[in-house]
Formats: sequence, C-alpha cells, structure tokens
Amino acid sequence: MNLRVGVLALTVFLAACTPGGPPPPEPPPGPAPTRAPSYLDGAEMPARSALRLIFGGAFVDVDAKETVPLPVTSFLPRPGHPPLLLDEHPTGADFGRGRVGAYREAVLPGGRTVVRLAAPAVSFAGASSDGRGLWLAEYDEPAGCTLREVGLDNRDRRPPRPVVCGTRPIAETPHGLWVRIAPDAFLQARTGTSTTEERAALLDPATLAEKATFPAVEPVDEDRVVVLGDAWELRDLRTGRVTPLTRPPAAGWPDPRVGAPSPDGRLVPFTFGEPSGSPQIMDVWVLDLSAATWTRLPLMPTYAALKATDVTWVGDGRLVMVGRFPDAGKVATWTPGTAGWQVRPFDRPATPAGAPVDVRFTVL
Repeated sequence: MNLRVGVLALTVFLAACTPGGPPPPEPPPGPAPTRAPSYLDGAEMPARSALRLIFGGAFVDVDAKETVPLPVTSFLPRPGHPPLLLDEHPTGADFGRGRVGAYREAVLPGGRTVVRLAAPAVSFAGASSDGRGLWLAEYDEPAGCTLREVGLDNRDRRPPRPVVCGTRPIAETPHGLWVRIAPDAFLQARTGTSTTEERAALLDPATLAEKATFPAVEPVDEDRVVVLGDAWELRDLRTGRVTPLTRPPAAGWPDPRVGAPSPDGRLVPFTFGEPSGSPQIMDVWVLDLSAATWTRLPLMPTYAALKATDVTWVGDGRLVMVGRFPDAGKVATWTPGTAGWQVRPFDRPATPAGAPVDVRFTVL
C-alpha cells in the first residue's frame, strides 16, 4: 500500500517557546552506563492475563488464543486519548483529494469506531483534537499543497488552505495543530517547490498561522511535549514549565520511538534500537515525567526484531511488549516497581498482504 500517514515520530530538538526569562535548572545526573544485551525471559505469565490486543489486520484475545481478522491498518495518535483506528484504502492515484468515513466494527467488543480513509499516495493524516475528524495534507492540481480538516462524515470542517509542500500533520491538541515539515522528493519533482529544512510547528487551526516553530517535538498528552535532539527537555505548554532531561545511555541509535504515557500519566516509554546487527538490539527505558528520572526495563538491552516489536500500556498500569526475541515470538508484561517480566509464547499476526507494516499495536 502506497498511502503514507503522517504519524511518524519526530527526532529533533525543541527550541524555546518564549524568549527571555530565567535559565532552566540543571538536569539531574544521568543513569548508569549501558551494558551488553541479553535475551528476554521471565516468570510464566498467569493463564488469565486479560490481554486483548489490536494489531494491523487482527484482533487477538491472548487468553482464549483467538485471532479474528480486523480491517485496521494503522493507528493515528491522539495525545492524551486512545488512538484512532484507521482503515486505509489507496485510491490508486498519486495525488488528489481523500475521502473520510467511519463505522462501528462488530468484531471489537463494544463496537469501537474505525475511521475509513480512501486517499492518494501523496497524503498525510493526523487526528483532530476531538477525535471526530482528520487533518489531511494533500497535493492536488492546481491548488498545490494544502491542509484541511475533514469530519468523519467527509464534510470539510475547515476548507483546504495552502501550506508549505512537505507539511505533515501529527495530531491536534487544545494548544493547536502539531505538524512536521520535511523535504519531499516527490513534491519537489512535481511542483518544483518543497521545504529544504526539517522542523516542526504548532499551527493555529483557524488560520494555519505558526504559533511556534521548532526543529521537532513528540507530543506526550494534551499539554506536554518531549524535546529530543542535542538538548532534551519536557515542556508543559499549559504552565510554561521547562524541565531539562538527560538522555539515558541507551544502546542503539540516538533517535527513540516515544510511546504514550501510562494510565496515570506519569511514565513514558522510550524505545531505542540498533538495527544494523544480527540479531538486532532493542533498549527500552521509561521516563518519570514528575521526577525527570529514567528507569531501564529489566533485561534491557535485549535481542529483538525491531520491525516486529513494540510496547504499550494496559489500563491496570502494566507495560506490554509484543514481538520476536529474536526468533521466538513472545508477549511480556512488566509492572512498574518490579524487577522482572511475565512472559508467554505468542506470535503476533502477520501484516495482511498489501497493507502498510505498522509495528504498533493497542490494547482494547
């Protein structure tokens, strides 16, 4: 599938939102140096794990060992809320306008809403703040590159307006619409114009005027963003508080995948990876947002297939990891404050033929 959805993680640092003011406090001391990788293992997971997982293409009841096909291809993040389930359908065109719809998926208990998006290849989507629409970055002649908000009934909530080619929505929050602006070779060749720098911006949804511009951010919830790059920070846009962060001595590349916060809003997982080796290496840390301190998960770094392994939270506060380690499929849970994992053999469903590969999953 050629449809590209603008939900990519951002990996550059955040510039100051407001000039002036007192200098930020010094960051806390960093944790212990990195160590050699190990193999993920632990105590046997209880027969009743209460894990019901949604993957691209399938819904799985882990305890019942039941897998049901599901027309979900990806997940659009909504900072501070569960992600939107996305059912993508390419139109077969490189550019043009997309169409948005929604339906209740009977396979999922409670009939959770799935958003259907039929869009051309050059199209990027981000969730509206209320979950009732999508922001679509599109290219269509003669209008060029535009950004519009579309309701789940396919009616424009905000009409298409011109933007810099390469603009990709991340997600909308009460503070505005987060976008990533990055060079795009296709648009450069097609239009002769595209941004030459990579950065992020917070846009006013009503006007698309830039309220603030940054090299990049990772939204944590409706108010807070994590800053990555040469200088790491946690910024609260509601209070204006800036907390410096010390990058953990993680194994792998410097650009982590940042997950959603724990149900209590306190802990955020950061997944680092080293893809060049065989087997590959994954290193997962959690950041305590209140104390600005790091905890390395047990047995990290571990050997894992990076394109088949990810983490998310369960409502009871457990962190769930699903993947291959490196040849055996497993599902594992870790409870903050404990020293080990609970593990069970588990093979995550294969990505349906023609669907985009999405390493993420979510918990029902």
